[in-house]
Amino acid sequence: DVEDLRSFGAPASLKLQTALLENEDWRVRCAAAWALGTAGGAAALGARRLAEALFDQGDPQIQLLALEALGNLGLGAAPALPSIIKKMFDDDETVREAARVVHARFLVLRGKGYGAEVPEVARLLRKLANEDPWHRKLGAQGLRDLGLAAGPALPQLLRAVMDDDFDASVAATEAVEGLSELRVLGSFDWRGPEGSDDVDIGKALLAALKDDHWAVVLHAAEALAKLAAAAAPAVLKLTDRLEFEDSPFKFSARSLLQSLRKEGAGNMLELGEVLDA
Repeated sequence: DVEDLRSFGAPASLKLQTALLENEDWRVRCAAAWALGTAGGAAALGARRLAEALFDQGDPQIQLLALEALGNLGLGAAPALPSIIKKMFDDDETVREAARVVHARFLVLRGKGYGAEVPEVARLLRKLANEDPWHRKLGAQGLRDLGLAAGPALPQLLRAVMDDDFDASVAATEAVEGLSELRVLGSFDWRGPEGSDDVDIGKALLAALKDDHWAVVLHAAEALAKLAAAAAPAVLKLTDRLEFEDSPFKFSARSLLQSLRKEGAGNMLELGEVLDA
């Protein structure tokens, strides 16, 4: 499922996919370029830095800008969901509301999932939808205990995080965090083991435009276009915040853009700016 590739687990394999752009077989190089264009948006933009910025205690405006940028990643924001959920209960009302908008947008894009097709998951989902908050809490706890098998129930668990009952909400939040720890939500830590060389997806695809095989060049160009389109909304929002004369976000936007560039997102930021030109 292409949407699952965009949402779950993809970032962890991006380093391998980038390396495969240099494979001897042109068909493998084509496949690698396609996969990077489909799943690489979040990593190419430096989304790990966006997730970290959610907990910048010195500047709530940076948190707001990071939430806005993550929201523009669509399903690619999946690895940041546990952090976004925490921000939904932040002390700052504007941060809370911004996080809830990102959460709601993700749910709309993700749809209902296919948990109802798995008998044990379906049984627990019925509990999660029960009118009695005690049963809803038990349903969430049961899904948490299922571990990886509860993956299909993620959309329902994300909705249950907003349960009016405190205990049911906490249980659903813990279940989502459990799935995150099992990497069901994917990861922004795509660079590989500590000490390994950094990989710049945009730079690697730009290099692939000089490939000897026309099909590889075509796939690399399409991948860059997809990544630029994914980066553009976040880039343009941050740039507007930075350049608007009376913007209260000037310092925060500059700080966040610098952080993204340090993460290796320079090529994508420039492509996003070019796309709007």
